[in-house]
Amino acid sequence: MPRAHPRASTTCISASSTCAPTCATRASSPPAEADQLDRAILAGLRAAAPFLDLALRNATGHATPAPEFIDQLADAVRAVPFLGYLYFEVLSEYLMLHSTTPETKTYAQAGELNNLLYKRLAFAAVDGMDQLFDLARFKPRHHRLVQLIEGIEPALGPGAAEYVRRRLSHLLARTALHPSQDAASVTFQGADLSMIQKTVPGLLGQMVFREIWYMGRYRELYHCFEKSKALEA
Repeated sequence: MPRAHPRASTTCISASSTCAPTCATRASSPPAEADQLDRAILAGLRAAAPFLDLALRNATGHATPAPEFIDQLADAVRAVPFLGYLYFEVLSEYLMLHSTTPETKTYAQAGELNNLLYKRLAFAAVDGMDQLFDLARFKPRHHRLVQLIEGIEPALGPGAAEYVRRRLSHLLARTALHPSQDAASVTFQGADLSMIQKTVPGLLGQMVFREIWYMGRYRELYHCFEKSKALEA
């Protein structure tokens, strides 16, 4: 069985991404460590700002050509690893909902989705994923994306990129933004921590969770993060 890397899932984002766990984690850190965390998060968000803004524009009606959108997404995963999780989740959804193979139909007759499809996707997309299942490494560019999907089910290749463009844009807006925010008025260009905490607590929480994994006091900080989530819930 592959070893799992830090979890980031849109299914649990409401519990793991608000400001309380983030603030609790910073409060439990010495100043130098807290500053390191702040710098890492700001650097990642600023590097990914062009794509994040692009995705929000797509969520509000602007249609970027799908190949361009996918290539920018793939580049942005390096700066904001959570995007790799969203990318994979959207493609998994696409495969399971649109597959028409005999194998998928057999599972459907039993009332089940064919989850072998996304397992094949993960293992084909990233070398060593069977040893360390880390979706921060999932970042195929457009040409590679089409190859991967066609290798699993050829008929689904042509529509994959456009599905990702439409679905990921809305999923990012829904999971990253505070409910009070209008996606059409948010920009990541020149963002500071105060703005990020108020505007995109969901995304901030996921980035904090990812960053503390690399810190020497991971076990202690993880406990603090999870305890704060439990108290908030």
